[in-house]
Amino acid sequence: MGFPLRGCEAPAGDTVTLSGERPAEEARLASIAYLAWPLAAYDRIAPRDTASSWYRFHMRQALWFGILSSAIGFAALAWPLLISLLVGDVGATIWLYAIALTIDAFLFCIWLVLALRYSRRAAAGDLFDVPWVVGLTGASSSRR
Repeated sequence: MGFPLRGCEAPAGDTVTLSGERPAEEARLASIAYLAWPLAAYDRIAPRDTASSWYRFHMRQALWFGILSSAIGFAALAWPLLISLLVGDVGATIWLYAIALTIDAFLFCIWLVLALRYSRRAAAGDLFDVPWVVGLTGASSSRR
């Protein structure tokens, strides 16, 4: 036959209700997606059939937050390389990379604070907008 799912066993004659677990699971997944946005990309490729509109909104928002953050991070890592190709002085190139490393660390701290803040709010079940995403996509929680 098979084994029952963990947490889904019912005494004889009783029914199993999983309705309380779905919102908690959706909040957990949306929370993680703000930190690891490829999970949101996977959710766009293979969507859940029973997902709520809250969950779909947060996964779409987490995906765009991750894409924008990655683009900014890539640009922050690429600009010193492009400028160092134009600068022939080794000392200037070292200073350029030192400044770029400081900027990269600052941008990483900003991303981490924002991602943790959005993750915590999603875990609490809040419906909120990420300002950059709303400006880019036009999808706002106030329209829901």
